[in-house]
Amino acid sequence: MRGSNDDPELANNADVMDLATTASAAIGVKKRTSATAVAGSRLVYTLEVTSAGPSDARDVVVVDRLPAPLIYEGWLGADWTCSFNAARREVTCRRDRLAAVSSSTVSVVTTIARGYSAGSLTNSVVANSPTSDPGTGDNRSSATVDVADVAGRTQVSNGRRSVVPGSDRFADASADGWGSIAYTGASSWRLVGAGFACLLGGVVVLRFRARRRR
Repeated sequence: MRGSNDDPELANNADVMDLATTASAAIGVKKRTSATAVAGSRLVYTLEVTSAGPSDARDVVVVDRLPAPLIYEGWLGADWTCSFNAARREVTCRRDRLAAVSSSTVSVVTTIARGYSAGSLTNSVVANSPTSDPGTGDNRSSATVDVADVAGRTQVSNGRRSVVPGSDRFADASADGWGSIAYTGASSWRLVGAGFACLLGGVVVLRFRARRRR
């Protein structure tokens, strides 16, 4: 800037203002699962985490506290790392980065304790990030499932397979997905009866042969 008179110090006539910008990302989470389930069967929760931007979300953390009837089995999700704190009954899943205007899904696999018969089961999850969030109203989500405990049905757990009462089938977690094979209490009794009949038939044949030899 120059005036009518000469300025002996021109170096201080200009200034630069630095405008600091703060990254922000609107994080949200939605939790989904089956509407109904049976005590003793597996229950998978799908957690969809979203970032509406405008910036990428860094160090995204999702915390899912499991109610007592749920038994933790494991997790599935690309670019996620999950751990389970048995004392706090918390599943904590972490992701280094979630791009702006994108979403990512992680699944938590559980089993409903056999004998649970409270009727319904509600489970909540919370998502956070150290990146500034302009609104936290959608950072929490919950899902409720109606649980049935069918009387007279056998509830069995054998490794990664479990009989699903009421549906007469068992779920098998395989590498390529979930499969099922028919398995009914009635048919199991038929198998026992058939085996007993075969045993009696064998005894009769042996006795008949023994009499012919005499």
